[in-house]
Amino acid sequence: MVMKIIRILFLSLLLIFYGNAFADYQTILKKARQSNAESQYTLGTLYELGEGVAEDDKEAFKWFSLAASQGYAKAQNNLGYMYDLGEGVAQDNIRAYMWKSLAAAQGEIDAAEQRDELASRMTKDQLEKAQQMARDCKASNYKSCD
Repeated sequence: MVMKIIRILFLSLLLIFYGNAFADYQTILKKARQSNAESQYTLGTLYELGEGVAEDDKEAFKWFSLAASQGYAKAQNNLGYMYDLGEGVAQDNIRAYMWKSLAAAQGEIDAAEQRDELASRMTKDQLEKAQQMARDCKASNYKSCD
């Protein structure tokens, strides 16, 4: 619960920071549909927080997935979070670790910390599987990450 509150506060600060970028939903949606990873991430954030749209974790997951498949580290981090808590998707430590690991490899500091915390809850076999999945995902340029 504390992690969710911290995450909501962090994402709310992002909304303030980006200001008007979040105001024009139609522009963001248009860019997201044109495969703009940053817009897909932004749209996922709007749905996750319910900012200007109804809160919808499944829709957030969809947009984060599209951005993550383009290598967008912040979206990869959010997917890891969603898998960790089972928000919008079934809870899955292996996939959570994989996405957190991919985001951490691109410099997302909180992803590295959360990945390491996840590892402490996983068996050796689960950890090895997650690490292999991360390698395979990266090798496929984020196209084969399931």
